[in-house]
Amino acid sequence: MPLTSEQVSILRQVTCLITCQVGEGADAQIDAALQALVDAMDAAAAVILWHNGDRLALRSRAPAGYVLDSNLGRRLSDPARLGRAVRPIGRVDWLAVPMRVGGQPLGRLWIQRNAGRSFSVAERQMLALVGNQLALALENARMCQEVRFLAERRGALLHRLIELREDRSRSLARELHDEVSQSLVALLIDIDTIYAANPDAATSLQSQLERLRTGVLRVTEEINRVVLDLRPSLLEDHGLEAALRRYANERLNGSGIAIHFNLVCQPARLASRLETAIFRIGQEALSNIARHAKAANAWVDLVCDDGEITLTVRDDGKGFDVYSILENPRGMQAVGLIG
Repeated sequence: MPLTSEQVSILRQVTCLITCQVGEGADAQIDAALQALVDAMDAAAAVILWHNGDRLALRSRAPAGYVLDSNLGRRLSDPARLGRAVRPIGRVDWLAVPMRVGGQPLGRLWIQRNAGRSFSVAERQMLALVGNQLALALENARMCQEVRFLAERRGALLHRLIELREDRSRSLARELHDEVSQSLVALLIDIDTIYAANPDAATSLQSQLERLRTGVLRVTEEINRVVLDLRPSLLEDHGLEAALRRYANERLNGSGIAIHFNLVCQPARLASRLETAIFRIGQEALSNIARHAKAANAWVDLVCDDGEITLTVRDDGKGFDVYSILENPRGMQAVGLIG
């Protein structure tokens, strides 16, 4: 039997309440739709019983303070009859219809009419459609909640990975500074001692000792650069803008690349993990420019505006074929872009 225009209107109203109210939470939308159904059908009450493990539990009701009879609640909560409509015994005017998603019954919509009003075939058909719409809304809300939970877990995992990486970087920086750098300083002292203790021998070996000294100094400078890369103390002490400016100048110094800055970030300090993540991205981009770009100019733009942070690092160098990289990521010889 086709639905009447009034029943179609009720169905549209309920559907809109659970899909069109931007900004409403899922619970508020379901409650509003259930109350609209009660009002439109001149009903006394309506209840949604929803699957919760191996049983059905009260999910929503209208009016808000309505209490479902315990005996009736046990009957309606029987999962063995979940896929079938339940009709009253005696003269009580109520009906319970299955709530399905993709043909699978997941709950039950129960509605009680005011005294003396039964349900026509068309009304039962409409209630079945309403039940399915409500079921779809509830299932969508559950999946959205799962997505939010997974996103939060992913964010927490990402933060933890960043923390572990930074802890390892600080530890490695300390080892390089306290052990390797000190050993190199000791080697330089030994070279100077040779000059002082054996001037005649040192004179005959002067060219070799100078090469050795130059090599040790070069390695020392490189280790100091690596230590600064691993543990940017300027980032900890003075923030993201200062650290990016310092790193760009030091990394591109001597390369012939002119560096241009547009650093506008308010507030001046961001959350520590956020500053670290953005700095590492900028660090990798600037390092790639120094190694591969063969550029004349590089630009670093950092803009913080209305809760959004944008870091742009670009250059006028030779670039690379983005599409070939995306089409064959396993063929890359380096992991810079992946990092």
